[in-house]
Amino acid sequence: MPEIVLTKEDIIKGEVIDTAQKLFQQYGFKKTTMEDIAQAMGRGKSTLYYYYKSKDMIFRDVILKEATEVMTALTEATGNEISSEKKLQTYVITFFDVVKSKVSLYNMMKKELMADEGIYINKPSLKKSLLQFNAEQFNLVKEILILGVENKEFTSEIKDNIDVFAYILNVGLRSITFNLAFDAKSGMLGFFEDEKLKIMFNILMNGLRSV
Repeated sequence: MPEIVLTKEDIIKGEVIDTAQKLFQQYGFKKTTMEDIAQAMGRGKSTLYYYYKSKDMIFRDVILKEATEVMTALTEATGNEISSEKKLQTYVITFFDVVKSKVSLYNMMKKELMADEGIYINKPSLKKSLLQFNAEQFNLVKEILILGVENKEFTSEIKDNIDVFAYILNVGLRSITFNLAFDAKSGMLGFFEDEKLKIMFNILMNGLRSV
């Protein structure tokens, strides 16, 4: 595999995103200014504005980084498993683990993306990126389900409805994890530990396994 050579622009943009990500998590999107980001980087505002014309553009790339990290973790984790059942179990557990590691960012998203009539979530570029992320998750689960049916691990009854099942599974997972992240103080996030997740997964698998 050829070595990826980063340009000066790639390096500085990566620095901006990493710095902004930490500041957004600590102080929130609205309270963090372009000047704050530049100072935390040890650079002048002119350098920051050369690569990013607005804070919204930085935020979009922060979310893209988060989404890429989630998909990378899911793809690598499931790729290390052989059986479809194990792939699906690993997908569910990894998804929850990644969300738990990003609770502070998700809480910030709830407070600020969904406030003020969704002023930020309605940015076309960000919305498009989030839809792409959802599609990548859907396709990964769909591939696992198709493999499971082909290997006779999963019941053939889902063969004609794999798209529907993959969609429901992903929407359900996102709904649960985002609600848990948004309500982290409820203590429910701790319920989803590995052993308890496995119990929940076994219940799901009872309906999927090929008899």
